[in-house]
Amino acid sequence: MHTMELPRGSFHSMHKEIRLHNLLQELKRIRFTGHIAISSTNAESAIVVRDGLCILAKAGNRTGTKAWDEITTRDDEQVSAVLSELTDTQVGLALDRFRAPEQRAE
Repeated sequence: MHTMELPRGSFHSMHKEIRLHNLLQELKRIRFTGHIAISSTNAESAIVVRDGLCILAKAGNRTGTKAWDEITTRDDEQVSAVLSELTDTQVGLALDRFRAPEQRAE
């Protein structure tokens, strides 16, 4: 199982009671790059986006595409989200840390 070990980003903003679909659309519109911690009454999840597009996702014990699928099924839910900006270097580090140990370069 993969964990989302992320570099510390810079706080960007906090959203409360926003429809998940609207949040994802806004991230795409502003081409946000960073980490988003998403919480609702039903679930906790996290995504990393680059230029507004999801590149890493974790929801419960799921990661990757399965996690993204689970997150997007909650499109109409009201969520709270904390956004932290990541630099391109930090995004690269997050991707490297997320890779399975056997795929990491020595």
